[in-house]
Amino acid sequence: SRNPEALRLDLDALLAAINVGRRRLREMIHEEGRRTITDGMAWAIEYAEKRLSSLLKGWTDGVFHGESVLAHDCQHRENLKIKTRLSVQEGRLSIDFSGTDAQTSSFVNATFANAASFALFPVYSAVADSIPKNYGTLRCIDVVCPEGTLVNSSYPAPTGWSSQHCGAEIAAAVTDALAKLNPRAAAGHKLFNLRLRG
Repeated sequence: SRNPEALRLDLDALLAAINVGRRRLREMIHEEGRRTITDGMAWAIEYAEKRLSSLLKGWTDGVFHGESVLAHDCQHRENLKIKTRLSVQEGRLSIDFSGTDAQTSSFVNATFANAASFALFPVYSAVADSIPKNYGTLRCIDVVCPEGTLVNSSYPAPTGWSSQHCGAEIAAAVTDALAKLNPRAAAGHKLFNLRLRG
């Protein structure tokens, strides 16, 4: 890290939050019993799945395309395209990034996990706040990121800046497609209107 002291403080904060969560979970298990806690977790996951599936069934079935452009990769490649294909059918949502440009030698590539997180952000922003954002929702959503592309680079491609670029462009491409499906999502367009400047 170019700033090891700041990174150490970030890691210390993460560890502190984990330790608080672990302590509180132990307290709940002690007070309520392990079975009650695990049953509650299972219920919350199933509830989220049912709520999101029900919402998706109210959306228009079909295929909706979105695209965004990364201006350059700081390695002489310009106008790198991230394409997405949103499919809605019978309470399920598919986000497919087939057609996205190949990975680059620069640090703007994303891993699958990073790409999936940015792809889900606009979707979660477009659904009701009352729907829990837990594993249950993921049972209704498929994210397809072809390997060797900007959205799922093959090792050892660098990914150091992916939380900015191409993360913002991934979210923008999904928002573009989502706005064609669900006008409520259109408000997210400006949120991801970021540009990589050299």
